[in-house]
Amino acid sequence: MAALDKMSIMPVLCLLKCLLFLSMQDVADIRKQFPLLEGDIKFPKFFKEEQFFSSVFRISSPGLQLWTHYDVMDNFLIQVKGKKRVVLFSPRDAQYLYLSGTKSEVLNIDNPDLAKYPLFSKARSFMVP
Repeated sequence: MAALDKMSIMPVLCLLKCLLFLSMQDVADIRKQFPLLEGDIKFPKFFKEEQFFSSVFRISSPGLQLWTHYDVMDNFLIQVKGKKRVVLFSPRDAQYLYLSGTKSEVLNIDNPDLAKYPLFSKARSFMVP
């Protein structure tokens, strides 16, 4: 039975990898992927259409806490319903965030392990209400 499970899982993983690779070829455009939302979202005219590259689109459920990370590309945060606490750090404080790639090793920023991550106490956070 275990061999059967592996056989049925592998093609799905291959399919997901292929879909991910193909989706990375296209510029993310919320208006194309979610046409019903197009009228609800107004993009400022800061850039020409051909200057847009890509953006991450995350949808979350209540209570979700994203890991502390560093975004390389610009982002838009759109809160559709409810409240979301956003904690930002200056790029100048990256040296105190224990970054491994784009992710911080400090998982609990509300109660960090300062014995393990002493420099984190120097990072200044900014809360967005």
